Amino acid sequence: MASLAHELRNPLAPIRNGLQILRFGGSGEIAENARKTERQLAQMVRLIDDLLDLSRISRGKIELRSERVELVKVIQQAVETSRPLIDQGGTIY
Repeated sequence: MASLAHELRNPLAPIRNGLQILRFGGSGEIAENARKTERQLAQMVRLIDDLLDLSRISRGKIELRSERVELVKVIQQAVETSRPLIDQGGTIY
């Protein structure tokens, strides 16, 4: 699983660099499409990172601990993290 995640992650850096060039050097529609694609790419990176974490957990490299948390704090953190997209009124991909 870790090997697969690393192989999936390798081509993402040049893709991200190309999107940044398009975003900063492109005109309106091109730049907007690059921004949308960057959001999708960020989601893919998070999913691949999750795969890597699962691999680390299954190999005992990360230890999971259970603990009680206040749901209100978790929701507040989630909203805070999402606030820029919420304020933009954009679609979350």
